[in-house]
Amino acid sequence: MSIQKAQPFIKEALKLIEQCRFRYGTQSFFSDFIDHWAFQQSGLYPPAKPMPDDLKPLCFELSNVLSEAFKLAPSDDVFAPILCELGASKRGGSYFPTPPHIADLMAALVGEPSPYSKDSYYEPCCGTGVLALKWLHNRYMNGGIESLEDVSVHLEDIDSLMVKCAFIQIIHFLSNINGKVKELRIERMDTLSMKSMGLLYYATAA
Repeated sequence: MSIQKAQPFIKEALKLIEQCRFRYGTQSFFSDFIDHWAFQQSGLYPPAKPMPDDLKPLCFELSNVLSEAFKLAPSDDVFAPILCELGASKRGGSYFPTPPHIADLMAALVGEPSPYSKDSYYEPCCGTGVLALKWLHNRYMNGGIESLEDVSVHLEDIDSLMVKCAFIQIIHFLSNINGKVKELRIERMDTLSMKSMGLLYYATAA
């Protein structure tokens, strides 16, 4: 599994985050770091809190380390072991990552041809986007970059941190393969009431 190749970088990321334990709190730092990184990637949703100047070099190093992990494990959930180590399952969103072998199986099942799902992928409660990553990767491996150009991906989650993590991981996947999809929509949404909660990343190939 490619995630094993990324383990040294994931461990390095955790060491960098650990440096903020007493100054900032590891969970709080990582959440704010994701806010800043998603803003840098998209230009949308300025972070609620400024990052202290003396932590900006650490953030820069952390983003570089995680970017290397994304390159080595393009279809794997790089954020999952970090979020688990930081105790994300205890947050209000009750984050529990999909085990890699289950993610592989589900992506393979969803990827079976059908007139309804061949060129679209929709997932409520998407978490960090690992199933979408697996689905996109399978399609890419089976048909090349061109096979993604007619694909629409629509993800939803109630947790803003999950939405931003999914956005970062999918954007890095597409960047690493130099690919694009027809439409990408990642939205903070209460999937029971279908109420949008004011956080939306939307992009088209155009």
